[in-house]
Amino acid sequence: MKYNHLTAEQRYTIDVLLRQKKSRKEIAQTIGVSQSTLCRELKRNSGQRGYHWQKAQVKAADRQRRLQNYRSLTLEIRNFIRIKMREEQWSPAQIAGWLRKQGRKSVCVETIYAYIRTDKDNGGDLWKHCRHQLKHRKRQVSAPYV
Repeated sequence: MKYNHLTAEQRYTIDVLLRQKKSRKEIAQTIGVSQSTLCRELKRNSGQRGYHWQKAQVKAADRQRRLQNYRSLTLEIRNFIRIKMREEQWSPAQIAGWLRKQGRKSVCVETIYAYIRTDKDNGGDLWKHCRHQLKHRKRQVSAPYV
């Protein structure tokens, strides 16, 4: 599904219409987005004192900036993965952890495994340098809430 990010103008319009006590349905129709998009915007970017378009714009930009560190597997990172796996026998978890610690563009463990599987499908040998040669796959999960 294709979607577009809300613009500063749309956020300003949301702010003005909320102050005029317009319904969410009316606001969504006015700015040309679905109600769920509007609700998501309000949920993510409202503060303790309600919605303010400038703060919402800053929050959205911060989230986008943070996510760009996890965005892509660049040529530099792919070469780094190859070197560390072949020469030093590092695991994908070690590579991801080291990149995160160094403050470089981070890549999650699953992305590294996906890259290794793609390499294997294309006739590469990176999978041979995995400790279990991709036989055992345990999905990364967060700790349960207590």
